Amino acid sequence: NGLWLLAPHAGAANEFALTAWAQDAQDSEASSIRVDRIFHAGSEPHAEDENTLWIIDYKTSTHSAAGVEAFLASQRAAYAPQLETYARVLAAARHLSLDEVRLGLYFPALPRLLWWKAGQP
Repeated sequence: NGLWLLAPHAGAANEFALTAWAQDAQDSEASSIRVDRIFHAGSEPHAEDENTLWIIDYKTSTHSAAGVEAFLASQRAAYAPQLETYARVLAAARHLSLDEVRLGLYFPALPRLLWWKAGQP
């Protein structure tokens, strides 16, 4: 999965930064994001098409004695709100629906890719 994440993909960017303003003219608050990696690929890892925007956040932490699955569940719970914010901002900026966005946490030390469809619990 690490090689797939780092491979050349359409629209790929590392440390992608974006500032966006709310569409409501009365709301002048900006949202700034910085994403570890974005690219277009298939709707699942290693799929051949490029119809889906992937938003990946790298995590260098490792699991404790509690085990890998418990660790991954706690990491998703901790970072999902941040990645969902990234998805909303980038989907709007690129005129995509959340159905066209996948979110992922990659743990190179494990190595594991935890991914899900944006907007899904």
